[in-house]
Amino acid sequence: MRRATVLFGLAGLFAAGAVHAKTWKYDQFPADLASAAAAVQGQPLATQPGFAQGEAFGQFYRPAPGDYPIDITGIEMILAAPPSAPSLTTHAVIEVWLVAGDGPGPDAGKTEPDFRISTQDLFNPTTRQLGMPLVGNTGLSIAFDPDEPSGHPPSIKSGNFMVMIRFTQPSRDMTSEWGTFQCGSFGCGCQNVGTLHDQSSSPKANVMNLLMPLGSCSGAATGWKWMNEIGVTGDVILRVVSTGGGGCEGSCAGKECGDDGCGLPCGACTGDKVCKSGKCVDPCMPNCAGRECGDDGCGGACGACDPGETCEAGTCKGGNPPPLPAVSGISPDWGWVDEATPVTVFGAGFRQGAIARLGAANLVDVAVVSDLKITATVPNLFSPAKYTLSVLNPDGASALLENAFEIRARPQPEPGSEPQPDSDPDPAADAAGGDVPDQKIVGPADSGCRAGPVAGPAACLVLALAAAALRRRRV
Repeated sequence: MRRATVLFGLAGLFAAGAVHAKTWKYDQFPADLASAAAAVQGQPLATQPGFAQGEAFGQFYRPAPGDYPIDITGIEMILAAPPSAPSLTTHAVIEVWLVAGDGPGPDAGKTEPDFRISTQDLFNPTTRQLGMPLVGNTGLSIAFDPDEPSGHPPSIKSGNFMVMIRFTQPSRDMTSEWGTFQCGSFGCGCQNVGTLHDQSSSPKANVMNLLMPLGSCSGAATGWKWMNEIGVTGDVILRVVSTGGGGCEGSCAGKECGDDGCGLPCGACTGDKVCKSGKCVDPCMPNCAGRECGDDGCGGACGACDPGETCEAGTCKGGNPPPLPAVSGISPDWGWVDEATPVTVFGAGFRQGAIARLGAANLVDVAVVSDLKITATVPNLFSPAKYTLSVLNPDGASALLENAFEIRARPQPEPGSEPQPDSDPDPAADAAGGDVPDQKIVGPADSGCRAGPVAGPAACLVLALAAAALRRRRV
């Protein structure tokens, strides 16, 4: 009902005949937020929760000449919540940047957005107070205040624009909440919510603003990157709602789902069906096995070839040879002989399909997160010793790091002493005890999300919609 109240209010404010609402989005779900929330349920979507304080995500929009003037009236989004703590919230800053160039960041010399508002300045219709934090697994609809000059973005008369969501709270160790060691303290930790990505990637659309140099956990967010160019795939579920322009004649002819071309829904699919080109069809599972480029079978891409190369049957050919791999570190760099140990390998030049080894034995659960990072698990099959780490790319190029990982035997109790419980093979914990040096390695980050992707079904998505009318604190 809160959402209906806000929508009715907007209809009353913008009821003039020449004004038409438009939803700017890239994700594959219906333009109507309620329909999108229903379609997200049960989908195997990925999330990126590993933003450091000061980092941001958003999208870049390129209006057509007939779209101007553009008056942004609100934003909508669906974020992910930690599986073990779905009620956690966080505050952030919403930014709108007017851009003359083609991204991924602001124009040269521009350091401040054209509009900025904190979620702490949003009116919360539930508490009847200021403060509307972001929450995961919920369709969030935020309407800007058209009556207050500082309560809404400026009218856009030309050029492009970006909308960014900037995290203002420190990241922390959230291994238990997100269920992945990648949110642990050896990196920068994670946030209380994460971005939610669909299964298709629009080129030069999704943006990250990262701390520099890459891999930093504090400092200035001066790095602007396209997500798909740093290994983060899928379109973020973030929308911009606007009015203005020369009007739009929508049409649902021949469509049973999707939007009418003007941001209004033509219908929603039911059951397991998904909307594709206006038709409800069975979901498509992308398949990039053995492919480094080309189509994934569902209209998406398995990857992009380097400049000068061409994609032939899923393989990049021609052009300059790929850079040779290099291994710079592994975290943690030791494990117990009787336990499997999850690890992250840092370096450069890693390619999809690469194999990681200790000595002559392969690691398991190997995943090439980007050309800078590999995650894997050391199985409990090794004898106590130090082992050389090697990474072998599909083209035969390899890299070594000698004595990179140590398998340790558990200490035996002294004769006559009481047996002690096994200790936790956490290098950071042992370092605190003084027996093991600090093994924390901050490797290069591929996306600003040093937690990496955490994939899982969004089955717990709350269909309730939180809507908030934005108001500045008045002096």
